[in-house]
Amino acid sequence: MSAQINKFVSFAIFAALAITSFLIVEPFIGAIFTALLLAFMFKPLYAKINSRIKKPTVVALLVSLIVILLLVIFAIVTLQLTVKQVLDFYTYTQTSDVLAPIKALVAKFTDVDPAQFSFFFDTALQNMTALVVNSINSVILNIPEIALQLVVTFFVMFYFIRDGEEILKYLKSVLPFSESTKDRLVQRFKEITYAVTYGSIVVGIIQGVSAGIGYYI
Repeated sequence: MSAQINKFVSFAIFAALAITSFLIVEPFIGAIFTALLLAFMFKPLYAKINSRIKKPTVVALLVSLIVILLLVIFAIVTLQLTVKQVLDFYTYTQTSDVLAPIKALVAKFTDVDPAQFSFFFDTALQNMTALVVNSINSVILNIPEIALQLVVTFFVMFYFIRDGEEILKYLKSVLPFSESTKDRLVQRFKEITYAVTYGSIVVGIIQGVSAGIGYYI
């Protein structure tokens, strides 16, 4: 009976610690997964540079800094372009009758009042502009939280780039499978991760190019 009580108490303590740890880490889960993905993507770059310099800590630090810098630059440029495009488009709609061709088609093929259509369009445009402005304000107000997420991403990415092989070996050692099964699982995980990661990048590039051509036309 005493052994069962001790086992129950030990399990309860372990469960409480696990739940507490999850609650502590939970706000940073997105940053951690982002760091793991970035570490996986830039591991080949680290390996290539480290094969020449032979300083793992310095190379991992350099690669992590470059990645974070690229993310920050991309976010700033995207934010600036978004603000500029939205404001330019809103200004253009206020100074030009961009709905003239659409009004003509609406009047010709439907019974909708062109004035009512213009009202709905203007309302939708104002709502869209307000949504974008509010989103930008939210980003600006959350800059401290974003900075903290970037710091977490940086440190997790740094350690996984530098010590990823050792971490992987440890995870393999705790898996309750044979060595051949562990190797197959790890290999399949790498293949799936490569396919999903680089497939998403290629699809994103194709979608961006297609959308850019369409918007230009």
